[in-house]
Order: sequence, then structure tokens, then C-alpha cells
Amino acid sequence: MVEAIRGLNKEFIVAHLRARIEELNTILKNIESDDLFDYTYLQEGLKKVEVNLRRIRKNV
Repeated sequence: MVEAIRGLNKEFIVAHLRARIEELNTILKNIESDDLFDYTYLQEGLKKVEVNLRRIRKNV
């Protein structure tokens, strides 16, 4: 089903997706800038993004 996203729901989704983009960009920059990077940091960062994306999906 195709449906328009309006009002506060749209603002909620946009704000949270932008925050996830920023987190992913930070992770990406760290990977690209270092020859050696902290794999635990990578896993934790990706897990945090995943959990937040699931929250967004449940609230839509």
C-alpha cells in the first residue's frame, strides 16, 4: 500500500534517518581514514544504527 507521510510522523522519520546517516558517515570516515580500525567500535556502531532503524520502522 502506498501512502503519503504527513506532519509530525514525517518530521520524526526524517530527523531519525538523518541522525542514522550521520552515524554511518562517522563510522565510514573512521574506516577510511585509518589503516587499522577498532572492529568492536564498528560492530557497536552498526548495531546502534540497526536498533534505531528498527525503532523507526515500528513507529511508522
